[in-house]
Parts: sequence; structure tokens; C-alpha cells
Amino acid sequence: MIGFYQQGYMRIFSAFTIKLTAVAVLVLTTGLLSAQDYTRTLNWDANLKSIATIDGQVHKQATFAGANHSDSKNLIAVYSEYLPLNVKGDISATLVNATYEPAVGIDNETAKYIANEVQITADLAMIRKRPGAQISFVPYRKNGAVVERLTSFTLRLSVTTPREHRGTNAYATNSVLASGTWHKVAIGAEGIYKLDFNYIKTVMGVEPSGINVGRLGVFSNGAGMVPDRNSEARYDDIAENPSLFVDNNNNGSFDTDDYLLFYAGGPDAWKYNSTTQTFNHEKNLFSDNSYCYITTDAGTGKRVQTAANAGAPNQTITEFDDYAFNEKEETNLLKSGRIWVGDRMSSFSNTKSFSFTFPNLITSVPVILVSAAAPSTTYGSNTIV
Repeated sequence: MIGFYQQGYMRIFSAFTIKLTAVAVLVLTTGLLSAQDYTRTLNWDANLKSIATIDGQVHKQATFAGANHSDSKNLIAVYSEYLPLNVKGDISATLVNATYEPAVGIDNETAKYIANEVQITADLAMIRKRPGAQISFVPYRKNGAVVERLTSFTLRLSVTTPREHRGTNAYATNSVLASGTWHKVAIGAEGIYKLDFNYIKTVMGVEPSGINVGRLGVFSNGAGMVPDRNSEARYDDIAENPSLFVDNNNNGSFDTDDYLLFYAGGPDAWKYNSTTQTFNHEKNLFSDNSYCYITTDAGTGKRVQTAANAGAPNQTITEFDDYAFNEKEETNLLKSGRIWVGDRMSSFSNTKSFSFTFPNLITSVPVILVSAAAPSTTYGSNTIV
């Protein structure tokens, strides 16, 4: 059982601005902006700095002039900078000519937020209707067994305008849904689904024995929400998914004991964070279901293929990561926007408990617990019971 007390929002500590140097001139060439280089130096303090979290806990961390310190990352120093642009577009940023030195004051909890290479976040930001690039990253890396911190670097910023992006798109002439017989099926959770004789006959209203199994297909575009940014890759049309048709008497007909197996993604998504080496849950804000489309006459017979035997097995898997979540959407505090909360707590009822079942749990390995809560006047701590 996992219980937690009232919590406040996490926040970014110590915002700052810095003066820009060595700004390159923007040149528009067929939709692609020339790269701009910004030379920077991080002046690290000689001593660790005592920094307080929003709930009053104090940690000592290395810092540099203008650093941010995020509660959500154990107050590790974060580099952040806003760079003005002349046009909007897709932004990418890389470090060149980077120099490092051995880091100090890195404990095990802080090390979780340090990757083998610096991971840069570059987002388009609009200030007073003018575009800019918001850059942020943790200025550390793991070089083998040694943790190093960044001392100087050149930030190379590139922007691809929407004109070039649109020009590279290719669109289907017609959707596959334009012809054929289709059945829309709601999927409540990720998993392997079985399409059997009775479902086809009673729910879909189709006589199974009359189906050409070579044209029987399942179409869907995976789990989770459509990306927010129109610059991100997405399907132009719904795609056929590999499926497995089990023909028990090998007669090529859909008989009583035959069935089709297929994988379907759910409405929510789990995404792996390579920096923290954890899985993050992304709640679908728009639907409690994802959907797949089953056709009895417009498929291509796309099936799961049998792989060749690679030889004798030489590895045995005895353990794996598992995860679960509780995230109710009951109240929109502002009656607007995307943030919904649930499991309300008050001064009269200031605890909540949730039960998760994990068969064959390895109790010697620590559990990672992540929680968030709407603002409150009291703060506590996460506990695992």
C-alpha cells in the first residue's frame, strides 16, 4: 500500500537572465535558418551552496552564476537561457567545443539526473508575440565512472521554418477507410486482444464462415495522444497492424475454434526517460479509450512473421520492471485548460491510500514513487508502507 500526505507544487528555484554574446546573423535559405553559435562559460562557485526546497528541506549543491535549481531534480544546477529569433520554426540545439572538469558534491540521488551526454531541451517560446528559443539542460555528464561538469561550450542553434517542413510532407490520395467494411472498436487498456468466432458473429454482425481471412485486418496508430506540436512526426492515415490468425484445422476458413490475435495500445502511454532511467506515465487528456478499426474485406493479410531460430538460448530473464498509476480526473480547478485533479484532500481528511498488486515482487529492490498534488498550505512527505 502506498500512502502520501498533502503536497504543494514543485517549483523552479532562482530564475535569471544573462547577457547574450556572439549572436550570429539569421539568414533565410529555402526555409532553413543558418546555424547560430553562442559561446558560453560557466563560472562554478568554489564551495557548495545550501539551497532550500519549497517544503523547507535544505540540500547542498554545486552551483554557478545564473543557475536554476529545480525541486523536481534534487536541486541539481540547471542551465537555462532564452535566445530571441527572427522567425518561428522547429528548433534544435547542440553543444560543440565543450570542455569539462571533474564534478564535486554529486550524491547518489543527484546522479540519477545525469546522463552519459548532456541532454538539451530546446523549445519555441513567444514573448510579446516575438519568437525565441528557450534552452535548458543539466550541465553534467557521466564519463565512465567519473561525473564531469561543463565549464565552457559553444551552443549551436538551428531553426527549420514551417515552409521547409510542409514541403517534405507526402499525403495519401485517399484514406483506407474510404472503401470496404469497417468496425470501430474501443480499447480501454494496452494488451493482446482476441477476435473470435462469437464476437465476429454476435457483436460485429458478420458471418465468420464467409470471411476471406486474407482480407481480415486490424488498423490502428498506437497508444497515447496525438502530439501537441504539428512539427512532430505523425501518421498520415491509419496503418494496418500485424496480427496472428490461428487456423486450427488449416482450411483457410474462419471456423468456430479459430481466432485472430492482435496487439492494441491503450489511451494512456508510458514513456521511458533515459536520463532518470524511469518510466513516466502520460494520461490521455481527451479520451478514456483508444480505437482500432477491424475490416473483413479491406485488409492486406498483414500477419506476424515467424523469425528464424538464432541458435541455442544463452540468456535467462528472471526479473523485469513493472509499473502502475492512480490518476483520477475529477475536478478542473480553473474550469479551463488541461489540468484536472482528483482524490481531494482537506484539513479534515489529509491522507490518501492506494493499493497496487505486483505478483512476485522483489522486495530487496527499492520502489520508485512519483506523486504530484495541487497547491495546499501544508506539506508532508511521500511514504511507502
